[in-house]
Amino acid sequence: MRTGSTEPGHRTAVAVGPDVPRGAFAFRVHSAFARALNLAVEGRRALVTLVDAAADAPPQGIRLATRERFDAWPLAPGDTGRREADALVFDAPAFGQSIRVELSSALEARREAAPRIDSRHAATHAAWDACAARLEDLQAEKGADLRLGAILGARPAPSPSGA
Repeated sequence: MRTGSTEPGHRTAVAVGPDVPRGAFAFRVHSAFARALNLAVEGRRALVTLVDAAADAPPQGIRLATRERFDAWPLAPGDTGRREADALVFDAPAFGQSIRVELSSALEARREAAPRIDSRHAATHAAWDACAARLEDLQAEKGADLRLGAILGARPAPSPSGA
């Protein structure tokens, strides 16, 4: 069901995540929420998500420059669109208009590897030990057998019965 009658017209994206497909593609509207609009891209399993200016762009997302109520856009699940060179264009023939999101000035995020943790530092060992101790406590509280001590080499592995 179409919700609201707000005509978004033209919008500008400020950030494009690294998992958003590059180049031309077709999509359909998957779902609309107050602060996010999900697009199903033809030939892909993952969704592309439009978010408003108040949100961080997820890796598979596009952040707009303005605050939005996507559930007020004149779109419904199943409506179609396409990515052209520098824009997302939504087809909304029932309303006699198309909605356009300009991508030409958006920053394209790059995927970065997580920083390496240097295990030579005493602080790293202390943090690891604190986490391991807490996991051991949780294991004991829950009666679970995570075998953390054996995994870390602190004690021999328990038998299959947990003894």
